[in-house]
Amino acid sequence: MALRIDDYFDEDERPAEERDDEAQPAQSEAQAAPAVPEEEQYREDFIVTNGQRRRRRWRRIIIAGTLLVVAAIVVNMLFVSKKVDKGCVRGYLVKVELSSGLLFDSYECTMVTDYPDRVTDANDLIFHFSVRDQKLGEKIYKAMRGDSVLLVDYVRYSMKMPWRGNTDVYVDSATVMKLPVLRSPEQVAHDKATYGAKPDTTKRG
Repeated sequence: MALRIDDYFDEDERPAEERDDEAQPAQSEAQAAPAVPEEEQYREDFIVTNGQRRRRRWRRIIIAGTLLVVAAIVVNMLFVSKKVDKGCVRGYLVKVELSSGLLFDSYECTMVTDYPDRVTDANDLIFHFSVRDQKLGEKIYKAMRGDSVLLVDYVRYSMKMPWRGNTDVYVDSATVMKLPVLRSPEQVAHDKATYGAKPDTTKRG
């Protein structure tokens, strides 16, 4: 075994620069990881009783349960709750469209309500609603083609959702009637020309 020239038998014989270089990493490690007082370690390991741990666990469970309940209430208010549980309106259709989405299809309908002729405000007259049932949609379409009056039962939700249609009003039943009761034929013709779909004038081969 070769003897290195810089080997020293006595620590005191080493140059002060080498002793300082070795002492600096040890000091930096001690500063990076401060020692935890023994009293705190004792408190962590022994002072925290099983009862305190159970109380902490139940506190977390209660907080999580409360957050779930609040989230469920918000979802119900936004997507499920109804503004009108059951409504009924009578009128004649001026437009029926088949709306084809990526996942859901619906019939989007425009109705002029059967109000007296003196009512001319579109906000009061026009009633938009959606139909998801295919048979009901075909029934409504045939009623419009036959110039019949419909009595529809509807539900109004807080907001529109894709699986219910493009409106917040969902119709689940309709009864076909003969003629408007309150509105004159002349006014009906005017309403259809004003609010109805434009006639298709394109030639088909």
